[in-house]
Amino acid sequence: MGRPSQHRTGLAAAVRAEAIRTRCPSRDATIRLVTTTPPDDFALAARSTPLARFVLDEIDKAPGDTSETRRITFAHFMALALGHPVHGYYSRADLAWGARGDYETSPEVHPIFGYLWARQVEECWERLDRPASFDLVEVGAGSGAFSTAMLTWLRARAPECFAAVRPVLLDGHPNRLAAQRATLEAAGLTAEHALLDHWLDRPGRITGVVISNEFFDALPVHLVTRHGEELREWYVARAGSPPTPALPHGGGGGLNGRGEGTLTGPIPSASALSASAPSLSVPSPLVGEGEGGGFPLPPDPDTLVLIEGDPSTPALAAHFAHLGVTPGDGARAEVGLASFEAMRRIAAKVERGYVLTIDYGYEARDLYASWRREGTLMAFRSHSPVPDPLSEPGRTDLTYHVDLTSLAAAALATGDGWHAAPPTSQAEALTVLGLPDALRAAESRAAEDALRFLADRRAAETLTDPTALGRIRVLALARHADLDGLACLRSVAEMYGRTE
Repeated sequence: MGRPSQHRTGLAAAVRAEAIRTRCPSRDATIRLVTTTPPDDFALAARSTPLARFVLDEIDKAPGDTSETRRITFAHFMALALGHPVHGYYSRADLAWGARGDYETSPEVHPIFGYLWARQVEECWERLDRPASFDLVEVGAGSGAFSTAMLTWLRARAPECFAAVRPVLLDGHPNRLAAQRATLEAAGLTAEHALLDHWLDRPGRITGVVISNEFFDALPVHLVTRHGEELREWYVARAGSPPTPALPHGGGGGLNGRGEGTLTGPIPSASALSASAPSLSVPSPLVGEGEGGGFPLPPDPDTLVLIEGDPSTPALAAHFAHLGVTPGDGARAEVGLASFEAMRRIAAKVERGYVLTIDYGYEARDLYASWRREGTLMAFRSHSPVPDPLSEPGRTDLTYHVDLTSLAAAALATGDGWHAAPPTSQAEALTVLGLPDALRAAESRAAEDALRFLADRRAAETLTDPTALGRIRVLALARHADLDGLACLRSVAEMYGRTE
């Protein structure tokens, strides 16, 4: 056997270690290494974003006697991370979409997505008795690809409807509006572009269709957990003193001076294709003493952590009381108070017409099912899940699955004439809107351009994959309009002739 290398510790040689030699009566000596964990310089990147300082400032301005007791709700953090006017994720002038961005939504997969929903828009126009002025409003218009595709199809396939349409694209930042305007203009199209809040505050109501794709799942959300009969909320705070031994409930953590749990590890993320996140693993705040162990330095106060405390608003408990369901004991969940308010304001703008919501979500009984232990919060960068939703704020997309039951209830509460259909899946909706027919038409030219046909077929499979984009839900609402037999709600069996 060769002699062990004096450099066998590799990078660990940089860690300060001292050898303590103790005499033993029956042995020559034993060597005990006591290491001190160095500061993690690589971790600086996770908090050295332009937005991070603004988040810390918001925490410092929050009520509290000391820096260890000041905190903001996760909803506040998410509003900053995604919507800060200068450094928020969706405020960035260089925000990329699709393959070049952090995730891909259906409109970026292929224009056929917008073409099929344009068929639904035309049917809604027909059902509303073909009004001469017909509002087509996209909320949270993203790259502008969705509206561009819908208007392109209407111009080519339904010119009378196209002549009646008054398109409006809404978003939360001037940078997004400018990018959407450029996308439409490149296709020879024009529309009104407005900030969402400004449009909602205007007097007057619309007749037409309000449509959105993955809008509500980007609105700020509260994180909660239930312990027995007690509802608790997760807050974002500066890292404080190392917590004391783990809490006996939930995913683990410790106690701070206020009797609140401190989550020292991140809430794990999952792929957007997963129904729920993996189980939580909270690393010990102390490396420990003994062979291979050590004592870490105090946590950097600029590090963001999640701590557990009393709910920030009684609306959280009222939400579950109204639904008649609660998360499982010890489970985490999201409550999208902002999304419910957004739907209420949007629905209040509709005099007559339809609201079509396309989003990742579940009905409340499934979203808050007792077996869903980790909630649905997810973080993404470069098409990959990020384990820590607090890392690199402003550069990380945050999302979750919305509560479709409460979204529908928010619309129905705005006045008479509203009704809702049970949600369906995107795979089913696109199928009954005519995707198989479109594929058959494309197949007829496969001999002339096989590669293009294969790309079209691959796009169709991506949009309807039941484990991916196909599992997105479609919520259809109508006011003083008929939902019965609406094209996107028809059954696949009925459309494509399954016989018993």
